[in-house]
Amino acid sequence: MTHAGGVLLGVDGGGTHTRALAARENGSVVGTGDAGASNQASVGPAAAAEALRQAIRRALAGAGASPEQVIGACLGLAGIDRPRDRDALRSSLGLLGLHCPMLTVNDAVAAWAGATGGLPGVVVIAGTGSIAYGRDEAGAECRVGGWGAPFGDEGSAYFLGGQGMRAALRHIDGRGPTTALTAALRDHLAVDDPLDLGVGVRSLAGSTGSLTTAIASLAPVVISVAEEGDLVAQAIAQKAVEELLDLAQSCLRQLRLSGSSTTVVARGSVLTTASGRAETLIGRLLGQRLRDVIGVELRPARHPAVVGALILAWQAARGAGPPPDLLERLRLEGMVL
Repeated sequence: MTHAGGVLLGVDGGGTHTRALAARENGSVVGTGDAGASNQASVGPAAAAEALRQAIRRALAGAGASPEQVIGACLGLAGIDRPRDRDALRSSLGLLGLHCPMLTVNDAVAAWAGATGGLPGVVVIAGTGSIAYGRDEAGAECRVGGWGAPFGDEGSAYFLGGQGMRAALRHIDGRGPTTALTAALRDHLAVDDPLDLGVGVRSLAGSTGSLTTAIASLAPVVISVAEEGDLVAQAIAQKAVEELLDLAQSCLRQLRLSGSSTTVVARGSVLTTASGRAETLIGRLLGQRLRDVIGVELRPARHPAVVGALILAWQAARGAGPPPDLLERLRLEGMVL
């Protein structure tokens, strides 16, 4: 039942971490809750649902609210792409006690809503994987990329790490140019013999539980070597930038968004620093390419994905976004990353 003082709930869930944010309609009380991974593609529906339950319960407790008071919710979750994904998760979430309208969307949608404030534009995300997502003035949406390893995720940490390993192995074989990547990766993986680079990656995969994660963890090494002037590493970084530019251009083209006022926002560890700005090497290069090629500035995100999920929950329940003063409070309280 909808009533004054109802609570709205936004959740951002990924492969390592889940965060929930609860806010009353008047913006007077805000609660947050954290838990482990909720990507059911990697941890399974039962474990994903348990992480969501923990995060949501903690957020509601922080807001001084019960599940019955929630009048709208949005779950922005990695690994949610098809109706059967949503159905599996919803059946596992049945015991949570939420009986309100609930949106279940891919985490890229929540990231877009947070990055743009729910306004027309495109978000380019490059973390472990990569994807671009956007909407136009009429609400038409477009998703490009996000196909996952090994077939997609161009420009991502997985891409950078994999390309760095290939370059090092080609150097060892004498099939490619000399590169400082070989020694840097050997040191990073703590192997004495360059011939053991592959062994080092597989060992790292054993400790992280994922070969994809292990390969992606090599991206900072590639970036560091590129920043030191290694031509091979720089070529890999530039290729990553071109791939991310391609994602953005395809999304903008399909949505028919153009002009210098068009909003394009960067998200993810490959593109942004802890401040949320595109100040990494890849972020700076992508910003320059966007300016040069299509005359668009790469902008910092307005809010994090969990706030984006809250915006979508508010729109679904009330037909409009949260009060601007609440969003400003969240910004001032540090919930902008």
